[in-house]
Amino acid sequence: MLVRKRHSTKRKENISVILDIIYRYGPISRSDIARKLELTTPAVTVNVKPFVDAGLLSSTIGPSQENETSLGRPTQLLDFIPTAYYAVGVDAGPYATYCVITDIRGNVIVELEKPVCPRDYSKVPGFIAGVVTEAVEKSGVKPSRIAGMGIGTPGFVDYPHGEVRYSPFGWNNERIADDVFSILGLPCVVENNARCRAITVEAVKDVAAADVVAFLYVAKGIS
Repeated sequence: MLVRKRHSTKRKENISVILDIIYRYGPISRSDIARKLELTTPAVTVNVKPFVDAGLLSSTIGPSQENETSLGRPTQLLDFIPTAYYAVGVDAGPYATYCVITDIRGNVIVELEKPVCPRDYSKVPGFIAGVVTEAVEKSGVKPSRIAGMGIGTPGFVDYPHGEVRYSPFGWNNERIADDVFSILGLPCVVENNARCRAITVEAVKDVAAADVVAFLYVAKGIS
């Protein structure tokens, strides 16, 4: 049983890193993925097949990104299909509330600007849910194609637990991710707003990943 559990955990880890490589470098061949991760090409094929079958990944013919002069059999390239799923982003900032619907590649479909969130936390989850619902309706995206949502807000945020520990708005020790999920039914995460910006730059702005990243966020209120 322990061996089976370890095998399952290892496979999940392989799937996660393979999808990360495809997202960062796609379109990319299975052999290039295998070289980057020190896996076998058949192992890559087995792990990506469910995602190709589900319509999340495309498999097209073309030259390898790292070996474009290769001769012989055409190379099958893997990449995410941008419109396979969509995501919701909410910036609960001190001057306004912004909500966007994006495709997998971060292309904005709809963007809304609304007043700041209520300072009374009991009204916050409902307010955010209303803004998200309006954005989804305006986007024309089917709710079933929304994979999840993220909320960025100032303060000390406990990301793993979806909790705002300290907020300049007075939302202290509030499990905002769970509260919004209970209304919308969408998987939800919450993170510090500056960290959200840094993550976005690396994830969708074609910036090379680095082990150490410094991100400077300057806004109103500094004196």
